[in-house]
Amino acid sequence: MISTGFLIQAKLHLLSPPSFAVERLLCGACGTRLCLWGRRGAVVAELPSRWGRAGLFDGGKETVLCKLVLLHHDYDLLRLLCGACGTRLCLWGRRGAVVAELPSRWGRAGLFDGGKETVLCKSYAVDERFLHAAGDVRRVHWHPASLSHVLVLVSDNTIRLYNIALEHGPKLVSIYTTGPKPSCLIGGRRILDTLGDTAVDFAPLPDTNSVLVLKGDGNVCCLDCDLDSKSSTSKLSGPLAMFPPADDNYGSDSCSLLVLGGGRRPALVVLASSCAVLYHAVLLPHPQVSSSFRVSTSL
Repeated sequence: MISTGFLIQAKLHLLSPPSFAVERLLCGACGTRLCLWGRRGAVVAELPSRWGRAGLFDGGKETVLCKLVLLHHDYDLLRLLCGACGTRLCLWGRRGAVVAELPSRWGRAGLFDGGKETVLCKSYAVDERFLHAAGDVRRVHWHPASLSHVLVLVSDNTIRLYNIALEHGPKLVSIYTTGPKPSCLIGGRRILDTLGDTAVDFAPLPDTNSVLVLKGDGNVCCLDCDLDSKSSTSKLSGPLAMFPPADDNYGSDSCSLLVLGGGRRPALVVLASSCAVLYHAVLLPHPQVSSSFRVSTSL
């Protein structure tokens, strides 16, 4: 924590330490919330208010106590997503996803339930029967145009859209197909996985209803996820053109995709390969195709 040019160190003590091994730590962008999670649980630690001339926790106390919200699950966690509205969390792993609704914040310090030592938190499993059995969840994102919908990429080449704002729990709204369904196995791997024709990652385009889908062979497609559409047919376009063109399509071992910016400015798309190479591309409009890339490389 930096204030007036000096590095200030404070000891954070949890009122009820988690009973599981904490493997990862995430600090919220506003600096008021810590997320700790491991393979058998997750904890949301609410930091106290910052006040005083230097704006320090509890006015600069050396030891700071944190409130907790506990979330339990039965499978390994890989990622934690915080909703833009600050009232929902989504935790997901290879075998499923859980959406948690955080309680209201009120009182002078703006803490959960006015600062109670024990705070209850509602959580719902997302399509638990299908995701746990079918199994390989590859990525989960909030819908770019809705705070109450999540998109789940599954290894069967589909992206499933769920409404999570219902009283009885998340409901499947639509299934978008990103390619043929993998079936046959060779050496323990699906044929389409070997050929790089399965979706390995996706990322939403800000301020739109669309997402970019990354295939294992490096191709990037654009998928329309319009919430108001009544059509059951997936609107998948692409692959998008890459400039300057490359014989190997900038690698055939792509593994991850990230979209930065967007809105009124062209989005910056970062493609990662398993060889630790990052390709930075600017998403540009094109008169003949839906979009195009202009790519640069970095290690």
